[in-house]
Amino acid sequence: YNQPDWKHNLYNHYLALVYRYTDEAGQSHDCGTIIKTRSQSGSKEAEAISRRLLNFSPRLKKLEGKPCKVFVRTLGTGKAARLTQDQCMRALHNLRMASSQEKR
Repeated sequence: YNQPDWKHNLYNHYLALVYRYTDEAGQSHDCGTIIKTRSQSGSKEAEAISRRLLNFSPRLKKLEGKPCKVFVRTLGTGKAARLTQDQCMRALHNLRMASSQEKR
């Protein structure tokens, strides 16, 4: 989603979030997003944000109420540079691959 400059300048941390869940057939799936926030990964605030996103994101709404594991990584800090779509997709892919090393 494109945001106005004033909103973009309010926050200084990009977070990549990958949600891993299992469907009714027992298949494991991943779903991810990039957000810009004041919180860094590993904080209680980032954990709360990852839960709230399920309520507000139309794409993540399907995961609401499903047990899932959430992987979060801080991508960068600072207000100067905006991440491109390619950078965001690459970051999500890298986080997904790193999280795949963990036991599913």
